[in-house]
Amino acid sequence: MKQLSAEGKTRQEIAAEVTKIVDSRVTNVNSWERMLKWPNMMPFGSYFNKAEDDFDKFRQNKNSFDNDKAAVYAWDSGYGQCEECACLSYYLLKQAGVDGNLRIFSSMEGSSGHNFVVWGVKDGADPNDPSTWGDDAYVVDGWQGKTLDKDGAAADKHVSNSGAANVADRTKAHDKTAAVWHIDESSGGTYSGDDCLMEYLFGEAPGGERMLAFARGFRDTALAPTAVGRAAIVAYYDVSSRAISFATGMDTRASLLALSIPTID
Repeated sequence: MKQLSAEGKTRQEIAAEVTKIVDSRVTNVNSWERMLKWPNMMPFGSYFNKAEDDFDKFRQNKNSFDNDKAAVYAWDSGYGQCEECACLSYYLLKQAGVDGNLRIFSSMEGSSGHNFVVWGVKDGADPNDPSTWGDDAYVVDGWQGKTLDKDGAAADKHVSNSGAANVADRTKAHDKTAAVWHIDESSGGTYSGDDCLMEYLFGEAPGGERMLAFARGFRDTALAPTAVGRAAIVAYYDVSSRAISFATGMDTRASLLALSIPTID
């Protein structure tokens, strides 16, 4: 990546190269291409695929949610799902020190979700509206093997389901050093950020940091290690985004607290 940047390649060209690397490196264990992998092509072959069993075990680790751990595992093992592909793309670009915003977005439509990287998205953009991402923003999606501009992202069924999906920033869930994403409220978009209702309610409240530390610890140690737990995390952020969108229409944050926390006499 550093070499391509030094050669003066465009962001689109570098993004396409990262997509190609991740797509060729990682076998998607939740797509048809896994059936081309030995011994899956044999009858009942997947039952004897140790690599897939190892992937399931990796997903049970409490740190499998972390970007660097997921990226290294996907690179070394050659196995992953969209989450690992996104983490690997993010890792490669971040380690190369590329300029421009680098985020991991997640789309949710019904019970299914999809993780992908967006590189170069403008500050203040609305994750749900690719038209606000900017002309030099590109989706790096190794799971699909696609590099998409803002128009392609809006039309892609996995990224935005033609505009029907709920897209949110998940970068900080994978990379604790990343900044929280905030949209420009003057743009008329809905709040997205980390889509965390707990942070919205308690982030500035007295003692709120202790509450948030407990919640994050529960997320990372109790929920993240299992597939069911990770599904619960995605569902939580989905509900949170809707609740926060509703909350922004209320007069004050205090009024939301008054509604959500019973008064103790």
